[in-house]
Amino acid sequence: HIVRFGRDISTFRDRRDFDSVSLIMQYKGALEMYEKWYGTYEEIEGFRRVARVLVPREAYREAVLNALIHRRLDMNSAVQIAMYDDRIEITSPGGLPPGISKADYLFGQVSNPRNPTLSLVFFTLNYIERFGTGIRRIRQAYQDFAEEAAFDISDHFIRLTLPVIDLNKPKQGEDLASHILRLLKEHGHLSRADLETMTGYGKSSVQNALNTLIDQAFIQRTGAARST
Repeated sequence: HIVRFGRDISTFRDRRDFDSVSLIMQYKGALEMYEKWYGTYEEIEGFRRVARVLVPREAYREAVLNALIHRRLDMNSAVQIAMYDDRIEITSPGGLPPGISKADYLFGQVSNPRNPTLSLVFFTLNYIERFGTGIRRIRQAYQDFAEEAAFDISDHFIRLTLPVIDLNKPKQGEDLASHILRLLKEHGHLSRADLETMTGYGKSSVQNALNTLIDQAFIQRTGAARST
């Protein structure tokens, strides 16, 4: 069951229910909903149109496949995909398979599929590449962005949360000066106030980072007063 929510969980902007159809039809339907609401868009960067993503497609694809293939089939419950403005939540019935710890699951150290026949079918059809790599691929899909995929694991369900990407935030492990340099490279000219808004940092932090970049001759200060 897939729902695209509006301002709150009482507002449905879209809904698709895939009952009594094959897992492949469920998978393809989930991709169609993704393309409708989170597909690539374009931004003007300098004189070029640059493709952007709201949620990494590879992360979503792998999360849906994991939910469909590794869910508990003996539970009278459906895979649920909840779509919001700032995230996608994918919930799969059943906790971890026997013999798999949370660390094993998160870092892909052990492959012990709950439904090995389904895994083999999807592997044969080239929907998955290798057993046990899906979660690592989800994590890697976010490595160039500030956001990270989140995993909520209980005895009864596994929920993956895929946040919408904010390209104005520093990438994972990126310091503020490097982040500001990247923003200036993308936009050309920005004021300190612009950078405060885009990065979420305060005046003194942004000014210190700008002074460092100016001292190292990476950027130039032009203009005066409010036009600096």
